[in-house]
Amino acid sequence: MSQAKYIEALMATFDITIDSSIASPCTEGLRISPVEREDTTPQQLDYVANFPYRKLIGAILYVNMCTMPGISYIVSALAKFNQNPVFDACKELIRLCKYVYNDRHRGLTIGGTSKSIVAFSDADWAGEPTTRHSRSGSINFLGNSPISWYSKMQTDTALSTLQSEHNAMVPANQNNTYIKKVCNGAGLPRLRYRLATSVYCDNDAALAISTNPMMPAKAKHVHIKYQYVLEQNNRKAIKYGRVSSADNCADVFTKPIGRVIYLRHLPTITGTGKVEALDGREKTIDEDSLFCPRCECKLADSAKQGEY
Repeated sequence: MSQAKYIEALMATFDITIDSSIASPCTEGLRISPVEREDTTPQQLDYVANFPYRKLIGAILYVNMCTMPGISYIVSALAKFNQNPVFDACKELIRLCKYVYNDRHRGLTIGGTSKSIVAFSDADWAGEPTTRHSRSGSINFLGNSPISWYSKMQTDTALSTLQSEHNAMVPANQNNTYIKKVCNGAGLPRLRYRLATSVYCDNDAALAISTNPMMPAKAKHVHIKYQYVLEQNNRKAIKYGRVSSADNCADVFTKPIGRVIYLRHLPTITGTGKVEALDGREKTIDEDSLFCPRCECKLADSAKQGEY
């Protein structure tokens, strides 16, 4: 599933020159100041004043929402300049459009036989240079198919990597639960309705307080609402697992990574890679996880095989 024709029309509408050498959505380590640099020329300021920034961001945002999860970080970062774009933001937006054109035929791969629900979450602690807020990112899969993804700045200031990573796990949990309820209501066959879904994180401390009800004194600054993560563990609705930072595909959604790392994660986030679910065979006590009406008669055998 791709939007090749839409992207080609977008490039023609905004008269953007094609550059086949661009293979990643953004410049590695990108940091754009909200104010113009001192060396910005009058010609560049005039260029910014006449640049259709908001229209182009809106068009690229539509591509991101439908078929290109890999550009979520840079689209979110550039959208902050909608009201007052600067020359560096305009230049980076043009670069993004060139990458989108080069990758227009990749799209998403939807389908497959696996029906496990898996999420990856990540956070970039204090990554915003002006406010020192952290950025959350996550992606949710049904089997190998990406279903939901996001990249968003956290609203509160995280006092530690523990808090920022734990905050990022909450939307991943919520999306897993929502996807499970939708599939449950549709009676999707072979879905593991009564077994825990999976959430991967690369922070040991965040995983520890997500599964241990005895919160250590050093973690008391974590807001009480994030105990939702622990509750999901206690109800056996979600199983949490450790993934190395190098293998965490949610890294794409939190920071301006380089070409090598981006290309490594690209097959996974577009549905052509393989996503492994955690081996959680304990039945959930979540009352919303009902049996599929068409498969309930086979519950005894199927539960042993880990299908429900």
